[in-house]
Amino acid sequence: MSRVDRREEIGYTSTLVLSQVIAHLIRRKRVEAIDKFLSYAEEMLVVVETLAKDFVEAKRMRESMRVSWRMWDDLVIASQMRRLGISEIYSNDSDFDKIRGINRIFE
Repeated sequence: MSRVDRREEIGYTSTLVLSQVIAHLIRRKRVEAIDKFLSYAEEMLVVVETLAKDFVEAKRMRESMRVSWRMWDDLVIASQMRRLGISEIYSNDSDFDKIRGINRIFE
C-alpha cells in the first residue's frame, strides 16, 4: 500500500470492500474513522462496481473449488479481480491463498 500512497501504483478496491470495511469500523466502534477511510478511498483508489456477474462467477468458483460459503466475499472479490485482470491483492486474509491466480501481499 505504501506504493499506492506514494502514487507509484494504482490501487483498486470495490464497492463490496468499501462496505466490508465500514461494517468492520462500526463493529469496532470506530465510526469516527469512516469519513477518513472514505476520503482516502475516493482520493487514492479506483473504486470498482460490484456487478451481478461477479456473483455468478463467485458461485461457479465456489462450486469448482468445493469450499464453504464462508469464503463467499473473497470469491466475489477474486471474481472482480479476474474481470479486471488484477492478480495481486493487499490483504491479511489467508483465504486468498487458496484461490488460483491470486497473489496475496501483506505488508
